[in-house]
Amino acid sequence: MKWTIATVFLMGALTAQAGEGPTPQPFHNGDLVGAWKYVEAYTELSDGTKIDQFGPNPLGVFIILANGVCSHIVMEPNLPAVKSGLLKHLTADEAMHLATGSLAWYGTCKMDGESGTFTATIEHSDFPNFDGVEQTRVVTTLTRETLQYVNPLTTSGHGAKVFAVLRRIW
Repeated sequence: MKWTIATVFLMGALTAQAGEGPTPQPFHNGDLVGAWKYVEAYTELSDGTKIDQFGPNPLGVFIILANGVCSHIVMEPNLPAVKSGLLKHLTADEAMHLATGSLAWYGTCKMDGESGTFTATIEHSDFPNFDGVEQTRVVTTLTRETLQYVNPLTTSGHGAKVFAVLRRIW
């Protein structure tokens, strides 16, 4: 199923109360291009509960090229080593922890600086339900060194939003 920008915004409008949506910051499209390192990433559920899926100090990068190609990975800093040492020979607990403690995908990003948003079209992800999905992120802060955005389409249910803070590394 392919999600469109309109669907994402409609979902956000239906689940958010008036005045609670993030305020977009307009930007120049080229200012988003670069490599960004995660400083913070958490999910806020519709009831206000905050979940640090990747821990309080997540590791990862989000790379956006000038041609729109992008790549994203975020993970817990303390993922366990696999006892067998082989990727295809995991215990159930190891597989569960690795699956829930990281998220990687690649695709394209269409920047819309005028509206203060960018839309990631996920080509492939280690969470296959994201394959082909379009996710529109609302940029709330963009400076030379800092990117903050809100993603209203998450794996945590309707009304949940991902908040991310990243620092430029390139």
